[in-house]
Amino acid sequence: MNRALEVMKKRRSVRKYLDKNVSEEKINNLLLSAMWAPTARNRRHCEFIVVRDANMRKRLADATEYSSMCGSADVVIVILGKRELTEKWIEDCSVAATHIMLAAVDESLGTCWVQIRGSKHDKIDAEEYIRGLLGIPSSYGVLCMIAIGYPAEEKEEHSMKEFDKKRVHFETFIR
Repeated sequence: MNRALEVMKKRRSVRKYLDKNVSEEKINNLLLSAMWAPTARNRRHCEFIVVRDANMRKRLADATEYSSMCGSADVVIVILGKRELTEKWIEDCSVAATHIMLAAVDESLGTCWVQIRGSKHDKIDAEEYIRGLLGIPSSYGVLCMIAIGYPAEEKEEHSMKEFDKKRVHFETFIR
């Protein structure tokens, strides 16, 4: 199996992390991989907020009902895009997030995607909650947060051996 497929097979959502610092070099490698992600019309408008402060990570852990792992991760990267530059910011930021999560596998790190756009924090919009915490201008959309750290849990690789032929269509959609 080729190397890219091996990395994809190993990538799993990690929600428990060791109390161990992730080096600045590794974080920079993850960010560089995100900056290499393709964007619509090569706009390169995705931006990233790296949160290492433990108190702020705890506040981010309260962003949604599914974000608690951000409190124990060593790093949280918030991914945002300039809405005014393109309506494709959601897709562009999603690809950047995927690059971060795949690059993390190669750095022996675990990650977990936390959806922010369209999620709720108590009775307010989670995006507004994050925007307020981190001073993000309203011209930016907040897509997600990626919790990052050394895994404190072991997950098996994806077990699917080959693609599911029932989900693949050639030329037209035919069942």
